Amino acid sequence: MSDTAEQVFLPRLAAHIARVAPSVDIESRQLSTPQLAKAMAMGSVDLALGYFNFENDGLYQQKLFDAQYACIARRDHPKIPAKLTLSQFKSLGHVVTGFDNTAHASAVDAFLRAPNVNARIAMKVGHFLSIGPIVAESDLIATIPRSLALNFERSHNVTTHSPPLRLPSYAVSQYWHARFNKEAGLLWLRSVIKELFS
Repeated sequence: MSDTAEQVFLPRLAAHIARVAPSVDIESRQLSTPQLAKAMAMGSVDLALGYFNFENDGLYQQKLFDAQYACIARRDHPKIPAKLTLSQFKSLGHVVTGFDNTAHASAVDAFLRAPNVNARIAMKVGHFLSIGPIVAESDLIATIPRSLALNFERSHNVTTHSPPLRLPSYAVSQYWHARFNKEAGLLWLRSVIKELFS
């Protein structure tokens, strides 16, 4: 699970588990997408939650919800006095995550490098949680999951903007390996996650 997915899923999941199954333990691990698929096939990871581009046919997927991207910039950004324009979006430096533990990195990278955008990627970082403080203290901007943008807006000196170009929504899902499809504990956990987040 990425650091972004941890912020989305774990607070509500932890509260629910504490109420209904206090002896159940949850461990979140951050692995690259290929490592995650392999770990699920081996049974060392039960579920993946988030937005992934798995190439492994042995995995099941259950969509939980659709999510959107948003842009963030520091509140007092000298070049963005109000709404983020396409011209500003193209001319400003962007900070992105380069870690391949979700499909966000490749989706945002492809969007920024598209011929009609051709934005400058000024910085790549290893984790989404680094992006908020970097944007808050610099003139860089970022395109990130909207849920994370809103969290950063509450905790850092950033403001959320709608992207000046339409970005497609993405499906946030839970994934598991076919070998463990009927395992009782995982059936229960998958039903809990579906109930909490669909």
